[in-house]
Amino acid sequence: MQHHFEVPPGFTWDSPVPIDLSKRYDVHFWEPGPRLVVYRNVLFRGAASLATPLGRAGVGQFVKVEQEDGGVVFLARQSIIRICENSHESKGEDLHPD
Repeated sequence: MQHHFEVPPGFTWDSPVPIDLSKRYDVHFWEPGPRLVVYRNVLFRGAASLATPLGRAGVGQFVKVEQEDGGVVFLARQSIIRICENSHESKGEDLHPD
């Protein structure tokens, strides 16, 4: 089966389409272990970083999300693997079931 993907006219990785920050999303995230965790119905509230030892790029960069109860979680930016609008169920197929 061949898949066809068309890039929208004028699209470049240098000018990605921004995420609507007024909407709630389900954020899929890899935790150590590895464990896949979903933070459901969160709002994106910003970005944060820690001082990085020896200038290591990407280390200490976080995305700040607010949960429904108002709690805040900082997620490691490089560990976020999927962002879905909260009103839509993620329908990926597990190609490696246990």
